[in-house]
Amino acid sequence: MMKKNIMLFAATFTMLALLGLCVWQSVRCAGLKSETKRLEKVQAECIESNRRLMAGVTLLSSARRIEHIARTELGMSKIAPENVTLIKIKGGKGSEP
Repeated sequence: MMKKNIMLFAATFTMLALLGLCVWQSVRCAGLKSETKRLEKVQAECIESNRRLMAGVTLLSSARRIEHIARTELGMSKIAPENVTLIKIKGGKGSEP
């Protein structure tokens, strides 16, 4: 009789422990799902921000914009090809032997 009560107690305790583990695992899984959704949202925001920044870089680095700034703000102009002087230094760093 005592042995039967101990076995019943052990079986009940084991089932409750397994049920508790199952509940804990479900809660943990739900938490991880919500964290995954939050991180996916952050990732989407980062991708969108990166896309906007890349578009800005493309716009700001365009040759037409740089030429406009050079002419209007810096007072620069294109030099005529006949006014270009090429200088070759023999034996200098990076020159041909």
